[in-house]
Parts: sequence; C-alpha cells; structure tokens
Amino acid sequence: VYLNGKLLGDSSIHTSPVEFDVTKVVNRTGENEIHLVLTDWSAFLKEGTPPPKDGELSPPRCSALTGNALSIRMGLYGFVELLAAPNVRVKRIWAIPSVKNDQLTVKTWLENHGDSEASVKIHHQVEDKTGKRLEFDGPEVKIPAKSVIVSETVKDQAKLPLWSLEKPNLCGLTVSLLQNERTIDRDFSRFGFRDIDKQGRDILL
Repeated sequence: VYLNGKLLGDSSIHTSPVEFDVTKVVNRTGENEIHLVLTDWSAFLKEGTPPPKDGELSPPRCSALTGNALSIRMGLYGFVELLAAPNVRVKRIWAIPSVKNDQLTVKTWLENHGDSEASVKIHHQVEDKTGKRLEFDGPEVKIPAKSVIVSETVKDQAKLPLWSLEKPNLCGLTVSLLQNERTIDRDFSRFGFRDIDKQGRDILL
C-alpha cells in the first residue's frame, strides 16, 4: 500500500483488515493518492509447483506465510479509505456472548496517540433487528500517552435474541468514547448471541 508515492506497508493476510498510520505522509491541504499493488495466490506456490490449469480450483501445495492452505485470488475483499482519527480513539471492539450465563462481555482496545494521559468514558449500545436497544456504561479509564490499553465490561441479564442456523439473528454493537461528555470516537460491530462449546470430540453451537 502506497500513499502519495510513499510505501506504507504490506500484508499477506487476506482475511483481516489492514491499517496504516499515515500522519506523516498525508497531504492535509490537497489531494491524496492511494496506490495498491495486489499479488494473486500463485505468488504463494512453493518453488517448483506449477499453478493449476483451472484457476477456480484450489491450487495444490499452496500455502501463505501463515502456513495455512489457502486459495488466494487477486482482488480486494473490502474497501479502501483514508480516515482522520482523533488522538484518543477506539482501535478495536470484540463482543463475547454467553448464553449459559445470560451475559455479554465487551472488550475495547483504546489507543492514545497524544503526548499526555487521557481520561475517557465508554458507552455501549446493542440493538437487535427489531430495534430493541440495550445500553450500558463501561468504566472511566485512563490511557497513558502513546499507548494502547484494553478495557472489559460485563453486562449481566443481557436477554438478547438467540442466534441459530434457523434464525441467524445478528445484533449491532456500538461502542462510543466520551471525553467531557462529548463523543470523540465510536466503532461498530455485529455479533450473534450464541455459545460454542466442546464435549469430547464434538464442537457444539
């Protein structure tokens, strides 16, 4: 990935989003040009292994840098965008449901790019497909300068609609970051309220 002719970095993991800090490269007063170089799955074939004649077939002995057998085709799996972010922001969120305990645990990664410690409040909002909302606050946390911390909040008696193969109900989770009672950043994710368990050699959903 290049921005304005400068190499930002690269990635061989096609299943996860990639993020680069462009603070020192971005043009703040004019246009910015993003340039992408894409490599198809044949670049991951082991030396001496010819690609299959049918490009839709999973190539033999094809492994990415992660060691997994993958059929990696050229192209983009998502969108590319240039975003302005505040010094203190939500870097990542993760919803961890527990049907057995009727709980929802939310982990939030918070990043502080600033030169001083920052105090923030966390607010959670969950909405199901019917529009029913569940709102709860997390703790007030302090993020040291130039660092990332993880905050965890557990909501008891979540009472969210269950996810199943017959009814794949998805809930939307919005995590907002507040400073001086003002929202400075937020992130959104979807999840299903379900449990994955293991009994012997069986994996149960």
